[in-house]
Amino acid sequence: PRFFSLLSFWGKGAILSSCFIFSSPRWSFALNIWFMVWVFFAVVIMGTFMWSIQILMKQKMAWKDFGKKHNLSFEPHGVMASGVLRGIIRDHSLTISSDPQIDEDYRGRRFLTTIQIDLNLKMPTEGVIGSAGLRRFVEGLPLPEEFAPADPEWNKQACVKAQKAETLDDFFSQERTRALNSLMSIKGVNV
Repeated sequence: PRFFSLLSFWGKGAILSSCFIFSSPRWSFALNIWFMVWVFFAVVIMGTFMWSIQILMKQKMAWKDFGKKHNLSFEPHGVMASGVLRGIIRDHSLTISSDPQIDEDYRGRRFLTTIQIDLNLKMPTEGVIGSAGLRRFVEGLPLPEEFAPADPEWNKQACVKAQKAETLDDFFSQERTRALNSLMSIKGVNV
């Protein structure tokens, strides 16, 4: 019982002393400044959050309108997730999505919009073609042989890997090489 009475007395004394300390003008000014700093950071954080949601909602509305205009289906996904457009345009399957990707230095992430068009053209072997930005990804795939087209206009920074590289000589015609080079030379685009 004495221990509890001491605690309750100490608690009252602590409350009284804290009220006395914080009632002085110097302490109330310091508390007001810290309160204003807290309010400032709360407003900045909430503003950033609301701005992000607004941008995401505008993106979803634009994609939904684009989907209606071009007869594509729109999947909205979650509130904080980007939607996906799917459908067929000119006999080609199309998927448009926005996905987070980790930066090369692994410090942050960025969102990239991916436009996937399935062509009716088949490579003669299992293989993959990637621009300079996707080189590390392509090199990490379990395909044994690397291939470089004989065309002198071929972008040397691009990477081609295949199961059987010798079967790709006929596939990389001059016209196809030019088309791939033009796609891979677009700034900020990974193919």
